[in-house]
Amino acid sequence: MVICILVGSSEPSGVITVDVGIAVAGLLVGIVVGLTGMGGGALMTPVLVFFFKVDALTAISSDVVTSLFMKPAGAIVHLVRRTANLQLVLWLCVGSVPMVVSGAVIVDHLKVFPGFEQILPRCWVPRCCWPPGG
Repeated sequence: MVICILVGSSEPSGVITVDVGIAVAGLLVGIVVGLTGMGGGALMTPVLVFFFKVDALTAISSDVVTSLFMKPAGAIVHLVRRTANLQLVLWLCVGSVPMVVSGAVIVDHLKVFPGFEQILPRCWVPRCCWPPGG
């Protein structure tokens, strides 16, 4: 179900479409992330691709931008409650930040190959279904 909302004017540029199904999926994934701490990307990106038929690169990039808003909120809560080990945070950033950038560059270069959009979602299924540490 898609809802159109007029924002400011009756011009087409003033119309925002809202897919209620995607909004509800985002709500449910947000609840699971809040309860478990499991990364939203491991949940939301496959949901977008497999249930809502969003192409893989759009799902990945949209989920990354969404996390730009979700992660700071969670980080503030944990910093205020003093539940985060800041030395551990530093070492996690040292290892993960460069690899996130590398992964984005690699995907950008691989998308020129025919069929890459169809292969990319298949790479998630084993990891999404694998138990942690398994």
